[in-house]
Amino acid sequence: MDAIITAIIGLLTGGAGAAIVSGLFARRKSNADTNRVSSDAWKEFAEKMEKRQEELDNENKEIRKENNEIRAIQKRMDNKLERYAKRIIHLTKGIEVLVNQIIEDGKQPCWNLDDWDPEEEE
Repeated sequence: MDAIITAIIGLLTGGAGAAIVSGLFARRKSNADTNRVSSDAWKEFAEKMEKRQEELDNENKEIRKENNEIRAIQKRMDNKLERYAKRIIHLTKGIEVLVNQIIEDGKQPCWNLDDWDPEEEE
């Protein structure tokens, strides 16, 4: 009878032991699979972010290039505007001289410069 009980306990223990060992291995495999999937996901995410960063860097280079071109155009326009302003001042002074010469000759000019304020809004 002891032999039968021992055999039954051995079978139960062996089956339970096998189940426990099998469960541990399955859990380790599951954890490994989870870690692999997680690792793959992070790797894919990092690659996408790296690619996006390269795209943004290229975009930034283009914007900087365009910005430099715009600044060069703006500088040329500012210089041209300054030359026009100097020319207008020179011509205005010349007109004043001519109008004063007409007045000094005892004549009345048919036209005079009007008062003008460049800061005034029209």
